[in-house]
Amino acid sequence: MQQVTTIRIGQLIELGGKRAARVNAAQIGEEVAVKDYEARRIDIMARVANLFTEVIAAQERLKLAVEIKQLAQNVVDTVILRVKAGKVPPIEETRAKVSLSAVNIEYEQAQRDLLSARKRLALMWDSADPQFDNALGDLEALIAPPDFSHLQKLLLANPLALRALKNIEHRRALLEVEQTRRIPNLTVNAGVVNYALIGGNTAIASISVPLPLFDRNQGNLKEAHERVNKAEDERLALELRLRTELTQSYESLTAAWNEINILRSEILPGAKSAFNVMRRGYELGKFGFLELLDAQRVLFQNQLLYVRALANYQRLINDIERLIAGPIDSIVSPPSIDNQSIRKH
Repeated sequence: MQQVTTIRIGQLIELGGKRAARVNAAQIGEEVAVKDYEARRIDIMARVANLFTEVIAAQERLKLAVEIKQLAQNVVDTVILRVKAGKVPPIEETRAKVSLSAVNIEYEQAQRDLLSARKRLALMWDSADPQFDNALGDLEALIAPPDFSHLQKLLLANPLALRALKNIEHRRALLEVEQTRRIPNLTVNAGVVNYALIGGNTAIASISVPLPLFDRNQGNLKEAHERVNKAEDERLALELRLRTELTQSYESLTAAWNEINILRSEILPGAKSAFNVMRRGYELGKFGFLELLDAQRVLFQNQLLYVRALANYQRLINDIERLIAGPIDSIVSPPSIDNQSIRKH
């Protein structure tokens, strides 16, 4: 029996640009991942900015609660003096103390709100307890609403929008990969046959090419085309969502801007003046206690409304900066309105 030993090696040679198509798809996939990272980073920055705004607003509400508490105590002291002087019945002292108790409750609630806001902010850097005593910031450092057309131009710079475009490019690169697979690869084989009994070696070589008679990769090609179409639809839907969010945020921003300016220039000065007049008039016996309480209530409510409007405006600024992926003050000039502190109203 003749003994024959065959040693053979083969090399697959890809045709049709398969390797280049795969490398291109992988590189674009990496760029998609980078856009995903940028989008997540901006989202986290916006969340931190909102939590920081909540802390600043809570600090302002606590300051306001302290001032309100002091004003309410002054009213109680005034009423006690008038009761002792026999100018008003003792029931007014009871009413004043009830009003002071309500103010004390609001003060305690403001303390709890500040503590909660500080903890939520600290949790963003994985700290159960806040490692800071006071957050530095000014709610009244307002940026005037920019022109809406400028914001629309910057909207497509959002990493989400860029990611959607890059995703289409990636899907098309994957489609190209599937298209290259329609071209069969070439396999080159070479080897040696050794005849043990008679001695001697014989070199052999072969080339094989599969014939894609029944499989032209039609299924994968169809799926790749559908994925490209889906990516394009997702981009259109995303851009529509971003434009809708920008429009809604901008409308709310302009409304909050008008509210802040009306409160600052008209309502708060009027409420402060009315309360001072009522308190002085009550001391002189010109106004009743209920009128004084009503003036005090109006002043307190509008001061609190002002702080809430400022916080809401800053949150809307944060949201728009998230949508345009950049600071809004880089496209607008600071407002010329003189910002007065809350305590001066």
